[in-house]
Amino acid sequence: MPALTLLYDSNCNLCRTEMTRICKWDRHNAVRLVDIHAPHFNATQFGTTQAALLARVHGVAPDGQLLIGMQTVRAAYCAVGMGWLLNWTGYWPVRPLIDGLYDWIARNRYRLSSILRYHCDSDQCRI
Repeated sequence: MPALTLLYDSNCNLCRTEMTRICKWDRHNAVRLVDIHAPHFNATQFGTTQAALLARVHGVAPDGQLLIGMQTVRAAYCAVGMGWLLNWTGYWPVRPLIDGLYDWIARNRYRLSSILRYHCDSDQCRI
């Protein structure tokens, strides 16, 4: 059983690229990806709304706790054994800054995908 369920925006090239990276690191099937744009997806089964899921990445911990934003990213990296890359982002005084930066990136992710050329015309970010 996965340690973490990630609810991600498959319409976002930046998001898909990050999910691909997490999947490559996931050697023990610790993460399950759920596309929030899948035909039968229902946000209410996760205790949230589609609008909230479109605003920031969400995750569900094994105990059912809903994780939001940077908290989800940190949990995903930990689940796949790469937590050491982001552990420092959870400590004061950098946490509020990093969490705020994540929120800004989440709000601007489609534009950033274009600027950073996260285009998926090939299999490079296919999940």
